[in-house]
Amino acid sequence: MNIASVLNIKFKRIELKSHEKCDDEFEEMYKAAFDKKMLLGQYKQRLLYLEDNIKTFRNRKQWFGILESDKKFSKMIFLNKKERNIRIVFYVLEKNPTVVFLLHAFEEKSGKDGKDIGYKNAAHTAEIRLREVLAEYGKTK
Repeated sequence: MNIASVLNIKFKRIELKSHEKCDDEFEEMYKAAFDKKMLLGQYKQRLLYLEDNIKTFRNRKQWFGILESDKKFSKMIFLNKKERNIRIVFYVLEKNPTVVFLLHAFEEKSGKDGKDIGYKNAAHTAEIRLREVLAEYGKTK
């Protein structure tokens, strides 16, 4: 399930590609979300902002950030005080900064004790998936 297509977003200035596992991860979190409307609203809002501000999106620190364990990756931030915070790790293609790959969706605090274990494997997972999507993307270009 590609959530961006479900939201019927038509991008004019960016090409959004999503790893299928990222879509599946986000879908699982969406199904478990208490406030689905708010989560989809935030998702759409951030994608549209990313399209309009592809070079400066990181300045919007409430919505975007750098994955500290591997600074080539960025993260989209979804906050909900009633639930765990969701992150989506993505990569903007360096040679063509209008291409964005969504790679890994996870809950920031997913351990029983509330520790930030979601970040523990985020960079490694994103790196593996980036190689996969770049290989596939290379076949289509």
